[in-house]
Amino acid sequence: MDFANKKVLIYGAGISGKSAYKFLANKCAEVYLFSDKKLQNENEFNVLDSFSKVMQIKFDYVVLSPGVSIIGNKNITKLKKTGALILSELELGYLFCRGKFVAITGTNGKTTCVSLLHHALKDKYDTFLCGNIGTPITSICEQTTDESVIVCEVSSFMLETVSPNFKPFISAILNITPDHISRHKTFDEYYKTKLKITNFQNEQDYLLLPANLWNIDTLAKKLVVVGKKYKSNLIGEFNDLNIAFCEKICELLNISKKEFASKLKTFSPVEFRLQYLGKKRGVTYINDSKSTNPDSTVCAIKAIKKPVIVLLGGSDKGNNFNQIFELKNKIKLAIIYGQTADILENDALFCGFKNISKFNNLKEALNYLKIFTKRRDIVLFSPACASYDEFNNYVERGKYFNNYFKNI
Repeated sequence: MDFANKKVLIYGAGISGKSAYKFLANKCAEVYLFSDKKLQNENEFNVLDSFSKVMQIKFDYVVLSPGVSIIGNKNITKLKKTGALILSELELGYLFCRGKFVAITGTNGKTTCVSLLHHALKDKYDTFLCGNIGTPITSICEQTTDESVIVCEVSSFMLETVSPNFKPFISAILNITPDHISRHKTFDEYYKTKLKITNFQNEQDYLLLPANLWNIDTLAKKLVVVGKKYKSNLIGEFNDLNIAFCEKICELLNISKKEFASKLKTFSPVEFRLQYLGKKRGVTYINDSKSTNPDSTVCAIKAIKKPVIVLLGGSDKGNNFNQIFELKNKIKLAIIYGQTADILENDALFCGFKNISKFNNLKEALNYLKIFTKRRDIVLFSPACASYDEFNNYVERGKYFNNYFKNI
């Protein structure tokens, strides 16, 4: 696809949007940047500061950053009517990738899987790790060769806009449980968006699935993945299934089980995903800031043998938290905070769980935690919510908790 002298609008000024802008500018396109949010100090970009100015230009292409929702977005509807071709940043980068493309999606486990895959493949292949994990695909695509393997973490946000151009050699759907309802509006819409990862695969491609998703329609070769017990540094039964997905993908890429097992032994848990911080004054601390939905927190609680003090809270994604509080015997105390505190409290009481303490924000919650904890307690920071009421992302939130641990 030739973008030289084409007018392109980058819609969304997050890390992916800005990466796409720079990529296309290097392709000699006439690139503009627009965001629904007010932009400041963006002098290196050709910014359009209002949608009325956007509509004054006849664009050939519109590239959407993952942060921009298409559902109910009147601006995108208007742009489509102008005849502009709508692309996602994922699709744009994919078009310029060479080599074998491996795309991993699912509600939970994506980051662990892509990180383990990269670790297992990098010594044998020219391997690139990109996507939702934090490295935009447009920032690495032109470094790839025919010998490369691209391992891409793919979120539902990235899959909202895909066309026949996006056809991974290997796709995996790890699981699908309710999440991001505030964006996708219904679980059914979220579910259908996840399935778009395989929409345009064909008989030469592969789709890996857990047994409960076996009925998904696809032209790709379907492979069911079943977990087994592995020796690894990852805790929790759910990680056995994540590892099984990685082992099968490596097998498809000619990595033997023996080679994979050797790499698995040297793989450490992803930062902020059931990350063991250590003990202070006899209290164990585990940082699971990457948990941004109830299902993930349930898996974390179940992974720990003893009852935990769990910290829950953050910004609202439209989720229900009942499944957490149904684990009554696994929770010593639930410390809830932030924008979702009232929702968490109501769901806890609905499930008959009353051992809760509620606070306005994470700082207050941690101040209480410092007073409450006793020797042999296990503190699990697994918020089950997004972080945007107080933090820019789960990483910033995770670092905040790590800093708390260091200074106890």
